Amino acid sequence: MEEREEIVGSIHKELIEWRRNMPFPLPSVNAHVPHLTSNWYDFNYYTHLAMLYRPTPLLPTLDQRRIMILTDAASMSLRQAASMHRQQRLAYNWLNLLTIFTATLSLVYAITAQPDNLLTVLKETKATQDLELAIELFDTLAAKFSTAKKVSKMVNEIVRKYRDIEGSE
Repeated sequence: MEEREEIVGSIHKELIEWRRNMPFPLPSVNAHVPHLTSNWYDFNYYTHLAMLYRPTPLLPTLDQRRIMILTDAASMSLRQAASMHRQQRLAYNWLNLLTIFTATLSLVYAITAQPDNLLTVLKETKATQDLELAIELFDTLAAKFSTAKKVSKMVNEIVRKYRDIEGSE
């Protein structure tokens, strides 16, 4: 277990170093090119962080610390994607569809896997709002990928149930 922790820790350190080594200031380029914006670097950082802390064969079960990291990383990944979408800097391709889908699943998993009461978790996080951002992204991606509309409907159902739980207090 210690060796597994070291592997994840070393990859996490490399990821932090990659993010810290972002060129600054960023060159002034065409506003629609996402690859040279801090949002793009943040989106990729949080996406990879979520992938690192998801359950894997290396670490199939997560402790509370890992669940919190996964929750935050998945949320931030969705927020950065939504920010790029609003700035018209998000590439609407299959890779970003997959990335947003993965971040959405990771967030739903992290919210449900927390040991605290679901109502408490929903109050303490902005998971519902972040999932609504995912719905917005899937609805936009649905113009190009019909599967995105199906995913949007599924996530919308999850958000509806989360809203019901939040309203039951």
